[in-house]
Amino acid sequence: MEGKYLYFSKSISGDSTYDAGDSIVYPASSLRAIEPHNTTTLNLWFDHAIVGQAADADTFFEGQAVIKNDLIQLTITAQTHKEVITSIINAITNPSQTGLITIADQVTSHTIGTTTVTGLYINSNITAVAAITRVS
Repeated sequence: MEGKYLYFSKSISGDSTYDAGDSIVYPASSLRAIEPHNTTTLNLWFDHAIVGQAADADTFFEGQAVIKNDLIQLTITAQTHKEVITSIINAITNPSQTGLITIADQVTSHTIGTTTVTGLYINSNITAVAAITRVS
């Protein structure tokens, strides 16, 4: 996973008008868990991304520290969790895949060559980035 980065964008108005919090890149090595949230949502949990602040435990429950993590929520076609997870894991573990791996780029006016696309997703069952939640 060294040198691999996962890109997520929920911007829907194109490259020139990103708002703060609309996109983020995580080192693949910071991915901690992937879990189905409901029939059409997949949660991806990452190590805390804010530079200069440790993701230290700040709460204890029955003697166990609770670590805060960032959350990316993907909207997916119903009941396709395993297919989407497989695509993400295959990209991360593929030795020929290096650098930036686009997991979900939701732009609506992105032009590649002469073709305008309405989103780039690692798996066709991903339909949107529902949320990018960074721990504060």
